[in-house]
Amino acid sequence: MKVNLFVAKDIVKSISPVFNGDGRLAAVAFERIASIVARYDDDECKMLARDIVVEMGPQFAGSVEKACESFERLYVSIHATKRSQYPEEA
Repeated sequence: MKVNLFVAKDIVKSISPVFNGDGRLAAVAFERIASIVARYDDDECKMLARDIVVEMGPQFAGSVEKACESFERLYVSIHATKRSQYPEEA
């Protein structure tokens, strides 16, 4: 559970500069991103996807949908790679 909170926090933080201090936007973004992150089980894959999405954050221009879509696509790709290369860990 804690991993989900940290992943969501870091992604929101990466897109937050365009919120211009509007806490409502940040809260909505956090709720949406946290709900996406919670759908998945593998904490290692979540953290790896988070790292990439955070680096991409400024490119999303505050779009929560783009951040969520990127997280999901990256998570699935990382998880598939992990399963194929390290099946005993997946």
